[in-house]
Amino acid sequence: MADTILILGPVVFKSFEIPENINFGGRQMLTTHRLIGGERIVDAMGSDHADPRWAGLFFGPDAMARARLLDGLRQAGAQIPLAWGGLYFQVVISTFEVTYEKAYQIPYRIGCHIVSDPTGVASIAIGASLDALVSGDLSSVDALLATAGSAALSTAVGTLETAVDAAGTLSTASLSTLTGIANTVPAIAAIASTASNAIDATLAATVDNVGVDPAALAASLSAQASATLQQSALQDCASYLGRVQANLVNASA
Repeated sequence: MADTILILGPVVFKSFEIPENINFGGRQMLTTHRLIGGERIVDAMGSDHADPRWAGLFFGPDAMARARLLDGLRQAGAQIPLAWGGLYFQVVISTFEVTYEKAYQIPYRIGCHIVSDPTGVASIAIGASLDALVSGDLSSVDALLATAGSAALSTAVGTLETAVDAAGTLSTASLSTLTGIANTVPAIAAIASTASNAIDATLAATVDNVGVDPAALAASLSAQASATLQQSALQDCASYLGRVQANLVNASA
């Protein structure tokens, strides 16, 4: 995973800090009703995510500062974004353990508890009003646009909202109308995804060694936090737009 961008809250991992692997996945919560004669009724109750865990090594003059930053995030118990390899979750750091070997060499192990999976396919809602689903997701996108900071995305979302308004009540709209709107959404989501990917270069640039100068370290961490916040907003926008398209496609099927 040496070439992977790994982000946890305001921290962009670098060099030896990046692990060889990180787990993800989980299980489906099932309730089984056993009937006379051996028949079964199985109810799927929802996804239960496995907690991502990994290990690495803080190495260099800022090793202790970076270890203490992550330990501070653990103590705070705040919900923060975790992203790597196209995956994105909201998590709380559940465990963080370090072994102090030298001031510049500090192995660590970390575990995160997933709070939500905004990009998961399970987030596609079922059984609610199509108008409420689409309106709710577009409102969520609107709330993120300022943080996302993409004029192109704002313009494209505005055009999409105009088309949705012109369609009137979506639940009674024609299949051709729903399909026409749905077909425009992937290109808009791609704008958000492209802008998010472009931020990787900014994040990578902030993890260069900044020595032990407190001002340089503070500036680097501030830049990481700002870029991470913007990238999280863009990824959330892409996720909500993907759900808009999925609900429109399901309704027109």
